[in-house]
Amino acid sequence: MGANVAPAYANIYMDNYENAYVYNNILFRTHSRCWLRFIDDIFCLWTGPHDTLLSFTEYLISIRPELQFTLNSSPMQISFLDTLVIREPNGSLVTDIFSKPTDSNSLLHYQSCHPISTKQSLPRSQFKRVARIVSKPSLLPERLEEMSQKFMARDYPVSLLNKEKRLATNPSVSPNSQSRPERVPFVHSHHPVMPVVYDAIRKHWPLLKQAYPHIQAFSTPPLLCKRRPNNIRDKVVKADIGSFTRVPRQTFLSTERNGTFPCLRCACCSNVIKSGTITHPHSGKQFRINGFFTCDSNNVIYVVKCPCGLLYVGETTQHIRDRIASHKSTIRCKKTWLPLPTILCPPTTPSHNCDSKYLSRWTDHAGAATTSNS
Repeated sequence: MGANVAPAYANIYMDNYENAYVYNNILFRTHSRCWLRFIDDIFCLWTGPHDTLLSFTEYLISIRPELQFTLNSSPMQISFLDTLVIREPNGSLVTDIFSKPTDSNSLLHYQSCHPISTKQSLPRSQFKRVARIVSKPSLLPERLEEMSQKFMARDYPVSLLNKEKRLATNPSVSPNSQSRPERVPFVHSHHPVMPVVYDAIRKHWPLLKQAYPHIQAFSTPPLLCKRRPNNIRDKVVKADIGSFTRVPRQTFLSTERNGTFPCLRCACCSNVIKSGTITHPHSGKQFRINGFFTCDSNNVIYVVKCPCGLLYVGETTQHIRDRIASHKSTIRCKKTWLPLPTILCPPTTPSHNCDSKYLSRWTDHAGAATTSNS
């Protein structure tokens, strides 16, 4: 459902929706005998005619058209999540495991680089799920065998599957949970070499216990806990857009050369002149830019070129894009107590002959700025 908080938001919204529109409806109170919801999936037992169910569904859709309710109904059987509910001829309900026709065997492969405890506990949880859902004892062995075939297709050993199958079908064989003393957790990323580290910890832990008998944490060995390391998906897929701290990156296919260039990633790129030199407006002397600079550059001496040709030279420790945005704002707001607006905003400087429409174009659309090495 996207973000981690999405299920919580969906549950809160649907709970308010049900309290406001569902539970007080006359059709619901008359014909509904069961109403179960898991986030946005709803299971309902309806005792009235089918046309009343259709009327109730149309009523729900009419309240909030942005909510799309899809109705699947049957007098004999219906699927809900991974459960198939079947109505017997005598009117009783039985449950069976349900899989979509398009379901693919996506169980964790036994040769995958995961902790062995994770791979051993997966068959146990799945067999227990099958035993919990399948309500007919005569059908349970067949469903457990189907689940075993899925695990064997993923290279799980038959001995492990048989052991976990016995534990799932005979709860009395399962080991009883006992209260255990608190232990210091040793959390690490899983790696195939970690068993060697485990052996070293177990071997030398008595030294700590003997040297510091008064420290309760050293009385028992640590609890070895594994966390999932980064996989290929984590390296390929980026789940967010990153922080506000921008890291300079190469945006050109060719080799970097001296000069000033737009970074191609910000709104101030149109205000940057692509050039390797700065020309004096009166003498015509050219000054070479010694270095590669973009809108991401900081700690530079920069030049702002007026539409009339005059230059304003400044220095900043900020990124050029931030400094350009600041200058455009001060000119637009005519803050004439600052240096650049004092020069560019008429009529404060009569000697500076520049049409105000060009200044407006610079502040609202495009202009010129050139950076040089500080």
